This record gives sequence, C-alpha cells and structure tokens, in this order.
Amino acid sequence: MVRNTRRSHDAAFKARVALEALKGEKTIAQIASEYGVHANQIRQWRQKLLEDLPQLTLRRHLPLSLRAVLRKINPILRGWGHFYRFCTGAKRILCSLDWYVEDRLWRWMRKKYPKASVQDILRYRRPGIQWPNRRVWREGTVEQFLMGHLQVQRFKRGWMGVPDYAMVFGEPDA
Repeated sequence: MVRNTRRSHDAAFKARVALEALKGEKTIAQIASEYGVHANQIRQWRQKLLEDLPQLTLRRHLPLSLRAVLRKINPILRGWGHFYRFCTGAKRILCSLDWYVEDRLWRWMRKKYPKASVQDILRYRRPGIQWPNRRVWREGTVEQFLMGHLQVQRFKRGWMGVPDYAMVFGEPDA
C-alpha cells in the first residue's frame, strides 16, 4: 500500500500561485498541472489573498482612524510589491491592486462617515508626499503605499543569474 504524504508549501509558493491565478491569463486547471497542486487548493489560496485586505476594512475597524488603517495596510502592500516586482507583467497587476486598495479604502470611509458628503471624504485624498502628481489616501504624514510606482525589474534577485538565453550586449559569438 502506497501512502500519500501531505506536502506543505511555503508562503512564497502559495502567494506566487495565488497571484498567477488572480491574473486570469491561465485557467486554474492549467496552473494546477503546471505546479502539481490540486485546483481546489489554488482556489483556496486565491480566495485567502482576496480576503486579507478586506479584513482590514471591515466595520469592526470603523473606530480606527485612517492613519491607523494605513499603518496596518502599508506593510502588507510593501511586502507584496517588493516581492512581486520581479514577476512577468508585474506593473499591470500592481497597478490594478493599487486601484483595488483605493476602492476598499473609499468604501471603508463611506461606512465610517455615512452622513459625510463626497467632498468631505475626498479631503483625505490628497497629493502624495512621495508622488505629488498622484492623489492618495493620506492622513498627516501617513499615506497609502502605491505598488504601481515600484520599479519592475527582471533577474535582479541575489540567487538569480542571467539565464542562458539572455544575450549580452555586443557581438554575438560566431
């Protein structure tokens, strides 16, 4: 009798697979066969990724100030952004996640101040300190971190080397 051993995946692997599922370029079945993981597991990881941010903008966090919520969200955004800026197509995905964060914060502010006018709430959307031409959610000196403004790079990790198929500038070997 052959026993199936349970495999445990590290958080980086789960996040990479979940982000690829979130992109929507491949079907869940294609991703499952590529990584050797069951499709239901990928769906669970993708759902967990989508649930993390809304958890910080629930009604139970309404007593918190915008500054406190941004202090909770920004480390998560920085971690995701700096890790995934090396992925293919990262710029588009990081920009779409920025939009999602802005939308969640907008909804949270509408719940927090139900009788406030739109103009009153938009007073919290100010030109950023780091990017003055972009309006971000900001209270005092704490502002929303924008992942879409990170520099996207390829092959820059310490353990990554330049792949064999990448050419070096100059004359090709003849």
